[in-house]
Amino acid sequence: MTAVLLTAAKFGDPTLLQAIPPKVNDIYSSVTAVTSLGDEVFVGRWYSRPNQHVQVYDAETSTLKRQIKLRGLDFCVGLTACDRHRCLYASGIGSSGHGSKIC
Repeated sequence: MTAVLLTAAKFGDPTLLQAIPPKVNDIYSSVTAVTSLGDEVFVGRWYSRPNQHVQVYDAETSTLKRQIKLRGLDFCVGLTACDRHRCLYASGIGSSGHGSKIC
């Protein structure tokens, strides 16, 4: 299985920083969404069973910092962030609707 590439560009051309492994906790998953806010990169994944969370990486070191459990979403299919309100928004499929606001 091929790893998905994590890139970041603050100035000039994008530069490869880190490859995100396709396996987390012995479960294969696909990266479905990536966004950044401040010095953090947020990664959404599609798992083979409902158990959704967003991984939070340090943008400089590509180190996994923490995971955020998504309430109401079984599968994350999109992420975006608002710098003004310092808020992360996730879209996906779940029993309680099709969107989630994470602040």
